[in-house]
Amino acid sequence: MPIYAQTCIQLWNELEALGWDDRDLALVHRCYGLSMQLFAGWYRSSGKTFISHLVGTASILAGIGEPSRTVGAGILHAAYANGDFGDGKLHRATPGRRRVVREAVGGEVEELVAAYHALQWTPEKMAALTGSASALTDLERRVVLIRLANELEENLDFGLPYCGESKRHDYAGHRSEALVNLAVAIEQPRLAAELEAAHRATASAHANPALPPWADAGSFQRIPSSARLRLAVKVRGWAARLLAR
Repeated sequence: MPIYAQTCIQLWNELEALGWDDRDLALVHRCYGLSMQLFAGWYRSSGKTFISHLVGTASILAGIGEPSRTVGAGILHAAYANGDFGDGKLHRATPGRRRVVREAVGGEVEELVAAYHALQWTPEKMAALTGSASALTDLERRVVLIRLANELEENLDFGLPYCGESKRHDYAGHRSEALVNLAVAIEQPRLAAELEAAHRATASAHANPALPPWADAGSFQRIPSSARLRLAVKVRGWAARLLAR
């Protein structure tokens, strides 16, 4: 199993070793810059930083030869689900949010991120995609690749057992088989083999009870104390102005 990047420096080294030119490197750099803004304070339920997961997903995509727009979208794939745009909303690809992403990293990357967010990832949908793999558009195929890379990254480093039983259950049994079959159908044998190996290794891994998940499921955000303090100061200011009227 290859060792994939978990930090931006590791990713830059990987991309340069692959012979990427400066223009493509700059695009992925901008995508990482936006992800630093959107995922500040975000963690997986295991405690792993969200941005490490995003970088790992991008690293997998680079490793299978995807171009910069796909790798960049890999870094931002969860933007509309978990990204902090400052609007207090999650799981939405609003026109305003799409504009922010488009202005930062361009239309090609944003289109992939939006399509990823819109993809219904159910067993039925996976089966349908597998059956129609030869008819997928270029956009659809790249979105599926990002999704599969996300799934592989979730299973690396035995992280899933530290995410709790509910999330681990999501990746067991038939789901694992469906993911491998889909990777084969879109002619990604390396990705299929790595998914199968990662799922097999994860299935036999166990988390130490002394190291429980930090959240019941999914991901969570920890706001720094300084940011909470600034918010409290603002609220007190608003309240004082209202009382003074």
